[in-house]
Amino acid sequence: MIHPPGTLALMSFSKVRRPRFPTLASDRPAQKKELSLELGLSIWMQRNDIAYDDCRAAMLAIRTALLDVAGMDAATEPVPLYGRSPEIDVATFAGYLADLFIRASEAVECEVPGVVGRVSEYLAS
Repeated sequence: MIHPPGTLALMSFSKVRRPRFPTLASDRPAQKKELSLELGLSIWMQRNDIAYDDCRAAMLAIRTALLDVAGMDAATEPVPLYGRSPEIDVATFAGYLADLFIRASEAVECEVPGVVGRVSEYLAS
């Protein structure tokens, strides 16, 4: 449990839609799967009080910055579809960004951490 039991009642009255980890874990067929992405996103969103719409907007900004930094063509780069469920949409977009960082690192011939630094500087300016 992330929060003490006394704070759980307060969380239910918030208008911000927060991730529900059990929902993330149960939306897919029962099979062995890696849950670290979903768990990490859930914890990050709860700690920073980030709603799903805000998370998607931030990820779109990261995508735009990454394409600019890498000199990649935004017109030919796909954008992940959304609308199935907020939980799945955010996890899918995060996975897409991870792949995009790898492809961008190849485009600029730089390791992924270097690309992350460039994108961070780009977003800060």
